[in-house]
Amino acid sequence: MATTNSVAAADLSEELRRIEEEERQGEGQRQLTYCYEEIKNLLWIENHPVHKRALKEWERKINLFTARVERKKKQSSDLRNEIYNLVGFFSVFQGVLLTAVSQSNLLHCNNAWSPISLSTLASVVTIAGVWQKFRVIEDLEKTIYTENRSLKVTVHRSSELRLQAAAFRFYKVDEAAPHKEPQKSLLKYKVVVLLSLLAFSGLFLASHERILCDSD
Repeated sequence: MATTNSVAAADLSEELRRIEEEERQGEGQRQLTYCYEEIKNLLWIENHPVHKRALKEWERKINLFTARVERKKKQSSDLRNEIYNLVGFFSVFQGVLLTAVSQSNLLHCNNAWSPISLSTLASVVTIAGVWQKFRVIEDLEKTIYTENRSLKVTVHRSSELRLQAAAFRFYKVDEAAPHKEPQKSLLKYKVVVLLSLLAFSGLFLASHERILCDSD
């Protein structure tokens, strides 16, 4: 078995020398292209078990982190759409209710509590729903940030191993890892949405009372 591996390694080295010589002759002594160097490095890695295992493991993690990040980004996007839908339903409901109150001949100041209660209930349900969805989005964004950071580090390791091959050093690879980027905050977006809902809720409540009681 050892003899077979030695023969294969010798054949591979001879093949590499032959290809390199042809490349140099064909390109007028021009420096060999990056793609050829990468293939040569991959062949070197293939014949060194530790480096081969490291590259395979990092590629597995890259696929894993990529799938996780994409899945969580989709969940976050879906939740944002649900927030838009909630706000839309809230606006439509309040608009329909306000129109019904303004056109009704049966509602007066003494029973203004009825539309006001419905408006308040709709506001509470909407604000609570939006708040809960924002909390889930924030948790997802924290996970996305962490896993995206891990993905970048793993991609860096894999790229460096492919680029350096025999010159690669495990203890040095993370020294040049991508810098940690600050996490984006949802606070401003969340505050704007919730304050807008509170403001419109107050406006609708005041409108119901004014329409019914001022007309009396």
